[in-house]
Amino acid sequence: MDSADTQDLSTVAGIVQKVTEQFKQSSITYAHGTDNAYDEACYLIFGILDLDHNNLEKAREREVTVNERSKIDRFVSKRIKKKIPTAYLLNKAWFCGLRFYVDERVLIPRSPIAELIKNEFKPWVKNNGFFKAADLGTGSGCIAIALAKIFPEIHIDAIDVSRKALEVASINVKAYQCEDQITLVESDFFNFLDPTCDQLRYDLIISNPPYVDVSEMRILPDEFLHEPSVGLEAGKDGLESVIKILCVATNFLNNDGLLVVEVGKSQDILESMFPEITFTWIEFKYGGSGVFVFTKQELDYYSKLFF
Repeated sequence: MDSADTQDLSTVAGIVQKVTEQFKQSSITYAHGTDNAYDEACYLIFGILDLDHNNLEKAREREVTVNERSKIDRFVSKRIKKKIPTAYLLNKAWFCGLRFYVDERVLIPRSPIAELIKNEFKPWVKNNGFFKAADLGTGSGCIAIALAKIFPEIHIDAIDVSRKALEVASINVKAYQCEDQITLVESDFFNFLDPTCDQLRYDLIISNPPYVDVSEMRILPDEFLHEPSVGLEAGKDGLESVIKILCVATNFLNNDGLLVVEVGKSQDILESMFPEITFTWIEFKYGGSGVFVFTKQELDYYSKLFF
């Protein structure tokens, strides 16, 4: 007899065990906040039932109603058959310990930049923190909102080329009541902004831009195909967006300003493209890589190499 047939499906623990086995026997890809079947099952079930991950034992003992089991079954079926990421099924994703509304208009938050924000950008940040920032490719607004929560005096221009993405960001900005701290701006990075405007000078420019190359786009697991391609694809070498930022960022930074950009797996390609440049790559305690930091002085020094 299959173990699923003997499970107690009246409790969360039993349902989690059943769904874990279903995920293990499927061909789904774990890439949006989890890396194994058990964590994916917990993510889905706890999200549906709105359970507290910090009170695991109590949650596992909770009884599950017939209607709740039916809803879980429907979501599991969609997760397995249609390869829809759990975050989109739930319309929930977490970043920096904060919950965000997400749907297929935006990428699912998963950047290691969260750790940098939680650490208040030490050791690069000055004692008085940041007062003005630009979040390039804001998507769901998760980075901008996390910055607003860490630095209460900061104002962020949350910039995105996608009007649909900005609609989602607006939902999250309102949910966290950050309207006074965050301005949503429709622009292709800085393309539609005036570098001579004094109001567009930032202490911090931060970005998790598209950095997937054309060849990798062709072999991405089905889960990624539910995400907007404009947030993933960045030309032949995956660096089209990153180069755009490097070319103009210094024009928008204050004298003590900082540029932080994630390039993920494109790190090696970027270094080989600019062998004369010494990149500072952040080391993350909790996983992740491919995030570099430049001061304005460094950008000014290297500026001619980016063109």
